[in-house]
Amino acid sequence: MAHLLQNYLTEAHRDAPGTGCAMGASLGDMTRGSKSARALYTERVKRKLAFFSALLPSSQRSDKSGRALLILTALLGALNLSRAVSDPNLSREILHGVREELIGLVKPASHTS
Repeated sequence: MAHLLQNYLTEAHRDAPGTGCAMGASLGDMTRGSKSARALYTERVKRKLAFFSALLPSSQRSDKSGRALLILTALLGALNLSRAVSDPNLSREILHGVREELIGLVKPASHTS
């Protein structure tokens, strides 16, 4: 999971919406999309959540599905926000900051009491 996070929130991914993650590239359009497009997107979100949940270590502090939801929304939000801002330093800060926080979240040692 940490490897996936490390590679997703990058400047290269941010700068190539046409060749990167379709979920991230189409997120803004989905709110205005057709019912069938939104249904297809919903199914992709559900599959991605199940995939992320399966990759996460068990934890007594939070359930895997909740952490998967947090990770997916943070990834898509950070990627899209980094693309939307005009300040390149802020864009890099968004990518780096969220990436590092998420990696800290998925490390098994970070979930000990």
